Amino acid sequence: MNGFAERPRGAGAAAALGCLAGLAYGAAAAAFFFDRYSVVKNVCPPPEGGRFLAFSACLILAYGTIGTCAGALAAAAGRLLRCTPAGRRGCPPFLTAAALGLFAWVETAAYLNGYSFAFEWGRRVYLRGWQLRAALVDPRVLAANALLLGACLAAFAVVWILLARSRHPNGRAAWTWAAFLFATLAVPVNYRLPESASPASCAANAALGAGCVATGWFLAAAWGRLRGTNVGRLAWCVPAALVMFLLCGRDSQAKTILFFRSPVAARLCLRTLNAAFDPDRDFFGPLAPVRDCDNWNGKINPLAVDLPGNGLDEDCTGGDFTREEFDRLRREDERRRAYNAAADRDGARLREERWGTQRPDIFILLVDALRSDHVSLNGYPRRTTPQMDDLFREGTYFPRCVCPSPGTGPSISSILTSLHPSELPGEGAGAVPTLQASLKEAGYFTASFQSITPPFPGLPPLLRGDFDIFSEPGDRGRYRIGAGEVTADVERLLDERPPGRPLFVLVCYSDTHAAYPAPPPFSSMFGAATGVQTIFIPRPGELAWMTLCYDRAVAYADSEVGKLMRRLGERGILERAAVVLTSDHGEEFFEHGGLYHGAGLHAEATTVPLAFLPSFRGARTVPDPVQSVDIMPTLLSLAGAPVPADISGWNLVPALAGVEAPRGRDLVSETLGKPPSRLMALTRGGFKLIHDFYSGTNLLYNAEEDPCERRDLAAAEPARAAEMQRGLFDLKSYLELARLKRRAEGGDR
Repeated sequence: MNGFAERPRGAGAAAALGCLAGLAYGAAAAAFFFDRYSVVKNVCPPPEGGRFLAFSACLILAYGTIGTCAGALAAAAGRLLRCTPAGRRGCPPFLTAAALGLFAWVETAAYLNGYSFAFEWGRRVYLRGWQLRAALVDPRVLAANALLLGACLAAFAVVWILLARSRHPNGRAAWTWAAFLFATLAVPVNYRLPESASPASCAANAALGAGCVATGWFLAAAWGRLRGTNVGRLAWCVPAALVMFLLCGRDSQAKTILFFRSPVAARLCLRTLNAAFDPDRDFFGPLAPVRDCDNWNGKINPLAVDLPGNGLDEDCTGGDFTREEFDRLRREDERRRAYNAAADRDGARLREERWGTQRPDIFILLVDALRSDHVSLNGYPRRTTPQMDDLFREGTYFPRCVCPSPGTGPSISSILTSLHPSELPGEGAGAVPTLQASLKEAGYFTASFQSITPPFPGLPPLLRGDFDIFSEPGDRGRYRIGAGEVTADVERLLDERPPGRPLFVLVCYSDTHAAYPAPPPFSSMFGAATGVQTIFIPRPGELAWMTLCYDRAVAYADSEVGKLMRRLGERGILERAAVVLTSDHGEEFFEHGGLYHGAGLHAEATTVPLAFLPSFRGARTVPDPVQSVDIMPTLLSLAGAPVPADISGWNLVPALAGVEAPRGRDLVSETLGKPPSRLMALTRGGFKLIHDFYSGTNLLYNAEEDPCERRDLAAAEPARAAEMQRGLFDLKSYLELARLKRRAEGGDR
């Protein structure tokens, strides 16, 4: 009998201590949820029934289980360290307390930075649960999951067979196989870990590695006790791995399902095998959903920059980025520069007509996650935006504004720089002019007010640093504040404004961000409903409830926008101010399988309202699509500040003056995440293509006839889809070449 696998002394006390600590932490996490997403923070409405209690119970039990396992692992570590003979039984409980204390420290540090492991784990569990329910009706997903689970079982069976059939299984063999499991499961998956700047991420990955080692040790030690047992029956699992490889090699869609929608352990196993046979380490190995045309060159893959006219197909599209297409895109840039220069002269005339020689105050009122089709003026059945409707009617209204990204950070960065996210050179964007920096150089006092922490996740620090005032709830030790408090902060600035300087104020109302807080009476608008609103994935019947809560939050934000505009009017500021009303991105409610925002590029996530006030030459609605990157050059022109030439936005001053908006332009949206969320959308010639770089799939819509994007035309019109995909890849390379140029000129320091 192998003594190495005997139950260590002190394990009961360690497990009990871990269980109690886990239960306590679970209760604290449940209280955290209630405090963050309940009526205490004005979330509509107070939790009803037993759903919140059931969730809290699950959370408490989950952490109790985690604590128990931590105690057991600590006891095992104590046994390994030989610190549990008679008279030294306190070591496992001590190790348990140390491990739990380290976890609590990491969790606290993360929470103070606006993040919570408990919150993320709970959200992801709900999300995976919903995806599993969806997978049950998809036979391809079921087959892929079954095959991949079989492959994982086959891998463990091989370890079992080798160890159980060894002549002298002992602790050394156990540790050998534990190290093998750790190497195959943890190291390749996290080979990009040094790129992460988050200590919490490093700690989480270190915990993952330790968990793999401990798990492997327990399994290997247990298997060692089974020497002589007939384990040949487990060998049937091995062919499952071969079938999985055959499936991966035949069908790109099956690869996508295996890589991104299979169980976690199976997914890690597949990605590890893919990384093992990916010598250039660009993710696109032989098992990846998309083919890598040169598996030995990291600069050649579907996400690479294709240099124009060099005869090489760097982005694996079947052809080179031609010099002719590069010159066409460059001519389009020159057309935009000429258009913006002429529009800047029109802006000087408009400014003189409206304000004379005085520079106007400038306000950007940004309502977070406000999708255009939930604006009542656009035909939405609920009267969600009566105040904003009046403002839209009084100014120049663009109901089809396309945001550059469905994430707040990239979208705000694009609004403030008039560059697409893939054009930004990165942190320390010193070579990129920003809206607030340009206005500050023109004599403006700049300020920004937000209602959520962190404000604008991912916003480069330099973009934040150009504000004279940058106010966020974290300054008050809070995660988020209501729209009413943001309005009050702006009013205090108006009362204490520096004399003799015009204002530029960016105001972000985030009450329309999940979980959609809305105080009374807005929390009871649009009829009665029952249930509990959380940020997690709902049951199918709860989508209507979530939409109701979202609409209530929109109505609340609308009232605060109207209130702030009245305050500006009472102080006489509106008569000498330019106001922009818009959003950073939209919101999804499973119209195309997504929830909230950040991962999809369909119309509900990327189409937002945009309005400029006052109406310079009569109020009007402009049906032509525009982009959020157009805001910066338009405002700089109205302020009399220089408009940078090297930007992607079009100056909308001619549209404000009654002339048509620029037509024939490309509209671009993108996500910049790691797998599986790297998408790019291109609208050109009345059609919109959404391309997934990690799965290789295309979605094609007629943007004019199908604005809600219900009918995918990719299969019906393959030639058009292929042509637009080629254009999308060329445009991506063109934008990234512009980014590299800015970076070489000093964008990254």
